[in-house]
Amino acid sequence: MDQVSLHLPTLQTKRIKLRPIIEDKDMPLLFQWRNDARTMHLWIGRNFPVSWEQFKDELFADFNRDRHIQLMIEKGKQTIGTIYSYSPNFSDGTVFVTTYLSADYTKRGYGVEALLLFADYLMTYYPFRKIYLESYEYNRLSKQTLEKGHMEEEGCFKAHRYFDGRYWNLYRFALYQERLDEVRAYLAKLDERR
Repeated sequence: MDQVSLHLPTLQTKRIKLRPIIEDKDMPLLFQWRNDARTMHLWIGRNFPVSWEQFKDELFADFNRDRHIQLMIEKGKQTIGTIYSYSPNFSDGTVFVTTYLSADYTKRGYGVEALLLFADYLMTYYPFRKIYLESYEYNRLSKQTLEKGHMEEEGCFKAHRYFDGRYWNLYRFALYQERLDEVRAYLAKLDERR
């Protein structure tokens, strides 16, 4: 992962920074977040704890399979989350993005800001015309974040996930290249306020 990280950008606004993973510093934190029982149900297909060795194998397998870029989200000197792209389809111009914020930093706009900053980068330097994000019906905060982030709901997978005694829908949202000027204007407006 170190060799990959050397070629990744650092992106920032006045409030947050997206930076490459520093293996020694970030791996224990990523492991902690991966096994956090409070948020584990939000991960698609990963709702069970893993050991340190399993976590490392899982992460490196992700990078070898379809993980495109992963950055850490910082506020000041505090690492507050991570964001990554995966399943890039360069022929069709699509990619998926997932954002994770530590529970202490939700509901403050950091997720929207990180998402839009990352989306601007992905659409500027790669041939992506559409960025996808997915959210379970029970994750209302995520759905609100996606709607604030200039995303449009493209589809609903009915009764897609069994959780907490019932089946829930999975929503797929998309951000289109045509809305990139709006994204940049929104980020500039956020910076003006600070």
